[in-house]
Amino acid sequence: IASEQASTVRGKISDWSSSVWNQFDLVSISLAFVALGLRLWRKTFVWGRIAYSVNTTIFYCRLLRIYHVNYHLGPKLVIFYRMIAEVAVFLALLIIFILGYGIASQSLLNLNRNYDTFSIASIANITHDVLLTPYWQMYGELLLDQLHGKSTISLDGEHQDTYTGIASIANITHDVLLTPYWQMYGELLLDQLHGVDKELCHPTSCFPAATTCTINTTCNNQPDCLCENSKDYSWVVNVMLIFYLIIGNIMLLNLLIAIFTYVFDGVQENSMEIWKYEMFRLIREYDHKPIFIPPFNIIEYLWRMGKKMWKLTCRKKRENLEDYMKESLETLRIFEKEAMQTYLAKINQSEELALYNSIKRMSEK
Repeated sequence: IASEQASTVRGKISDWSSSVWNQFDLVSISLAFVALGLRLWRKTFVWGRIAYSVNTTIFYCRLLRIYHVNYHLGPKLVIFYRMIAEVAVFLALLIIFILGYGIASQSLLNLNRNYDTFSIASIANITHDVLLTPYWQMYGELLLDQLHGKSTISLDGEHQDTYTGIASIANITHDVLLTPYWQMYGELLLDQLHGVDKELCHPTSCFPAATTCTINTTCNNQPDCLCENSKDYSWVVNVMLIFYLIIGNIMLLNLLIAIFTYVFDGVQENSMEIWKYEMFRLIREYDHKPIFIPPFNIIEYLWRMGKKMWKLTCRKKRENLEDYMKESLETLRIFEKEAMQTYLAKINQSEELALYNSIKRMSEK
């Protein structure tokens, strides 16, 4: 931070924090100290290991900075950075459909869910069912367990279906239409979409007890209550999943691919300019770094601090900025003059080439 060119402390901090790689360093170093502190107590020992593992990932991501030296890898990293911002926009759209489908499906599949107390476990379960389950269903697994088919053996030993009537039509429709459709996406946790086979009766909907008698004249007083079974709503959840996958897997993912293609084409056209700019930033960054490696770099920092204090207190002759600016301004003037001459030469060459092509076309006619 002290080596930044800004004159004020606030400006130095602002310039230093503008670099993504400096932010990586700040996060990794801070997380390392946090992990060290968590490992000192038995209760937080596990969280310390988690912090160390996350910090390892950050340190490895920091190595991507070295790839900016390479002409082919440098622009690809710029594409990767810009795609991250586009992914954030994509997630903002996706979260709406995830919440809509997740909450609607869980309200039908888990009728008996009731969290009387607010706890981390209840939040974790709700988050898993409402957010993570729809998210994983976008990727899915393959229905390999259903590829073996289901069979029943009749008394004469021949294979036959035992379904009749409407049940047979429903099962044939499921096997012929729905199974191939689900296999387009993989095994999408369909075994969880049938809900829990357990009735939920609402006490407030019960009528007065009615007397019912069985064949052996044993009578029981049973209240007539409104009861629900989540398995009755499984077909609704399947319909919801169909539309959710069409929107999430087909529309939104293809939109994301199109955005990525646009970003890639835009960066690829200016890959040389982008690489030169990133290479300049990398060289400038290493030019400001100390000569010695940590922890010996503290020697250079102490020397810089002492030099700064000497300039502020003991030095009698002050540096005149105009003496140093004359040579720099002269070099800049020569550079601008040569750049202008090169630019004008290119314009004249393009005009002459266009005139030559016009004359050539006229002569051919």
